[in-house]
Amino acid sequence: MASLLIFHHSPKMTLLHRLDPRFKILVPALSSPCIFAAQGPALGILAAGVFGALFAGRVPLVSVLKGALPFWIVLTLLFVSRALGTPGQRLAGEGFLALLPVTYEGLFAGAREAGRLGLCILLGHLLVSVTSTADLERAAAWFFGANFGLLARLSFGMIPALLDEAEEILAALSCRGFSFFKAPLKGIVLFANAFARKAAGRASRTAEALEIRGWEPERRRKPFCPGFRDAAAIFVWLTVLGGAVAAGFWL
Repeated sequence: MASLLIFHHSPKMTLLHRLDPRFKILVPALSSPCIFAAQGPALGILAAGVFGALFAGRVPLVSVLKGALPFWIVLTLLFVSRALGTPGQRLAGEGFLALLPVTYEGLFAGAREAGRLGLCILLGHLLVSVTSTADLERAAAWFFGANFGLLARLSFGMIPALLDEAEEILAALSCRGFSFFKAPLKGIVLFANAFARKAAGRASRTAEALEIRGWEPERRRKPFCPGFRDAAAIFVWLTVLGGAVAAGFWL
């Protein structure tokens, strides 16, 4: 397996790992819209809740941040585009900086939107890290049916595999002496072509394996066992969301 750690399941003995998967799949689904709608102190409360959950799930945050370099490149591009494209008061500068249409409002908007998207990425990684693909399938099947459950399991299972494929392609290009800094457009074309072929091949092999094995939606089904820890986790989660809503209305 490649060294990329983001969106990989990490089996551990923590409270979050033992929670009911139906609750865990609801958290990012309902919290992500709140993150994008929150302003000021409310966004800070939600961010504290996300990082607190990462700590409770014993997620190696430093390793994840290092391994998620492609995502942070996207966040940087988002920040730069907002900083350059948002009208407002221009930054004072000399020389080349004076030519850039950077505004104070753009810097604030870029940091806010990049931060929101980064929190959603970490929240999605937390879900995959503390929940096995089998549990994700059971939870999705409980909400939307067996076919959707299979789709969820394949999707969550394919994400780390495709990320590993992407890292292997980048490593192969690096070993051959190719530099993205010297020819970024050519690098994007080479990477996209190789990645598309590998992704299509993996999808084709997965479909053939399902057809050969005669997948049945009722196999290996086991009952859910919610308990006190699930109720306590729901209470903590609702407290964080309620504090964010209160901060948004009253502060």
